[in-house]
Amino acid sequence: KQRQAWIAATAMYLRAIKSLGPKANSTPALIPNYHEALYKASISPDLPSYLPFDELGRVEQPIALVAQARYLYYNGPKDQAHQILNQVKVLRPHMAEASLLEAEMDAAEGKTLDAKQILNILFGDLDAPDWVREMAQALSNKIP
Repeated sequence: KQRQAWIAATAMYLRAIKSLGPKANSTPALIPNYHEALYKASISPDLPSYLPFDELGRVEQPIALVAQARYLYYNGPKDQAHQILNQVKVLRPHMAEASLLEAEMDAAEGKTLDAKQILNILFGDLDAPDWVREMAQALSNKIP
């Protein structure tokens, strides 16, 4: 994580989560760190070669779907990315990572008002992971 080697970091967190099983939730930083690493790794065209999305989905489906949607948005058909993101919003309606991706996609597609609105909600969400709020702030700063 410190070296921003996101695929490797994702693999390490994934291994830790699998080995801990249900106890993984009792390790406070593990799940948010896994989510951050996977989210940031998901733009890499190499991700599915190392960590297939179906394997990731067996560990935690919503974040795996967010990662798959982000991967497709940057490396595949954007319409499929939107479809998968919509699935996540049904599965877990207020998932911060899904909202961040939605804002990222909106900003890239010129829907700056929609993106800003989502980002403002994320800023105020004290339950959102710190890394999500930091990325939301950085994205907001880039939007004119």
